[in-house]
Amino acid sequence: MTFLKKLCFIIIGKLEGTVIGIDSISMILKTKKGKVVIPIKKVVEKTVKVEEQL
Repeated sequence: MTFLKKLCFIIIGKLEGTVIGIDSISMILKTKKGKVVIPIKKVVEKTVKVEEQL
């Protein structure tokens, strides 16, 4: 699992939050309600909006 130094805010479908970790099979997203593990397959299949955080 790789934990990111530069965090990105993303929106995938109805989920939105900050990416805090990623590996070859999943991504961890920190949302307002907690952490969510998203399979990479869902990330690849959906439109993902990325917003840089300053």
